Parts: sequence; C-alpha cells; structure tokens
Amino acid sequence: YYYGARGVERDLTKAHQLLAIAAAKGDLSSMTSLGHILLKGVPGAVEPDPYHAYTNFTAAAAAGNAAANNGLGYMYLIGYPGVVAQDLN
Repeated sequence: YYYGARGVERDLTKAHQLLAIAAAKGDLSSMTSLGHILLKGVPGAVEPDPYHAYTNFTAAAAAGNAAANNGLGYMYLIGYPGVVAQDLN
C-alpha cells in the first residue's frame, strides 16, 4: 500500500496500519519501515512521531537490522526531540 505498486492503489493510512501490526509482532523490516514513516510523517495520513520512530529503529537495530542502524544514525546526526544530536566524526 505504501508504494501503490503492482495494481494496488496507494493508501498510506493502510500502509501505516499494516506496518504497525507487523512491527508489533517483531518483524524487523516492518519496524524499520514504520520508523521511517513515523520519523517525518506522511502529510494527510500519519503525523510525525520521532519518539516512536526511535523506539522502532532501536528495537530493529538491536536485532541486527542495518537499515534501522542507518535510521538511528540519522536521528543522532540531526538531533530529533528526545534524541540528542551527536558529533559522529
């Protein structure tokens, strides 16, 4: 639903709902994708929620998901509310 590919109409609200269900069941890829959606939000569908983006990235990264580590790194670099920007040099 997120991309609207292969004949499926794009529905960002539905994509968010399904990713949240899969993430709650421990799917690392879904945790990471949900983190990306929550980080900046989706206009008209999902409000930004950096705290829950962080918790999803952290859980997936702890289990070894490289893309989640990338999301965490971005949050640390930029410094989102509740996440202190760090000099990564």
